[in-house]
Amino acid sequence: MKRILLAALMIGTHFATAQEEIDTYEMSKFEKEPYVIQANAPENGNYSFYINMQSLDASIDNGGIIVKSKYLEDFRVLLKECQVKLNEWDEVANANGVADLTKDIPVTVRPKLTGFFRYGDWKFDYNVVLMPKYFRSSNEAQVILYTGEMTASDNEYMDAENFVFAFNSDEIAEFLEKLTTENVENHFTKKASKEELFK
Repeated sequence: MKRILLAALMIGTHFATAQEEIDTYEMSKFEKEPYVIQANAPENGNYSFYINMQSLDASIDNGGIIVKSKYLEDFRVLLKECQVKLNEWDEVANANGVADLTKDIPVTVRPKLTGFFRYGDWKFDYNVVLMPKYFRSSNEAQVILYTGEMTASDNEYMDAENFVFAFNSDEIAEFLEKLTTENVENHFTKKASKEELFK
């Protein structure tokens, strides 16, 4: 039992310290402080983004998704496809006087993602698939991407109801500019250069 507790503690500590904030992003639908984008240092070209999202669970306010570098391009394609459909359906809605509409967005990719949320300790769900919807209300539209319910891999009774992205077209473009390998490499190169000064 002690070994299990020690392993869990080490995993929680690793999650808290292994990655660093590299940027933030905003969603105008939610009037909150900017959401944090973290990443860990690349090893053999591999790294992960840890992206905080808006919680729809009243009891849990900290969580989001982990995007591994090998799935980053699929994640970017998913967002671009949603952006294209958002712009297309906005034009149709404006031309036809449709003020309110909710509709699933068809996409060609569904990247494999890990969800995380804080329920005392950090909990992980290794089977998150984002569900994109076009949501239009009072002539204003966003792409909403839902995680669905997340269930802790180590305890099926611990779950988080939902985390979401809610982007307009400009916000998708700004978000994509921040999710690049170059941004991650630049951050950790600058950090290493600074540390070299103080040997």
